[in-house]
Amino acid sequence: MCLWFLKPWFIFGAGKLGLLVALVAKIRNIHAVTFDPDPEKVGLATRLGLHARLLTDLAPDEKAEVCVDCTGDPLGFSLALQHLYPKGCLVLKTTVAETAKIDLNQIVIHEIQVIGSRCGAFAPALEMLRTKVINPEPMISGIYPLEEWKEAFDFARKKGIMKVLIKHEDN
Repeated sequence: MCLWFLKPWFIFGAGKLGLLVALVAKIRNIHAVTFDPDPEKVGLATRLGLHARLLTDLAPDEKAEVCVDCTGDPLGFSLALQHLYPKGCLVLKTTVAETAKIDLNQIVIHEIQVIGSRCGAFAPALEMLRTKVINPEPMISGIYPLEEWKEAFDFARKKGIMKVLIKHEDN
């Protein structure tokens, strides 16, 4: 059983997905700390009013009741598992291109609950965006017209870019 209300959550990854998870946690009055190795992403999270720290500042013995992996890295699972209390809950919100090596013994020995979560409920998410409870604008790095789609893709490949939108105008 996930005892999510007892201790802070740790969210690993301050990219688009991690920031959205942290914003929803904040709205739900869940004390969450977001960790990322990139100081710029930690800075953005802080400007969004989130509790965020550099991953290097996370002590090996710091634990959470719930850890959410939003890293996009095959090592994210192991990182989150390392910082869970026994009987904690590990939520996988990430997908990775490479297969991760997982120590199943730690899951069994510490009775960890693992939850895969791909999309979630769309209606509440769309309502939060519609009512501006969540403002995604700080995560948008650029908006391009449809005619400049190639430039948009080139820009999106750059390091540190969060989200690029391509705008289609109906005439």
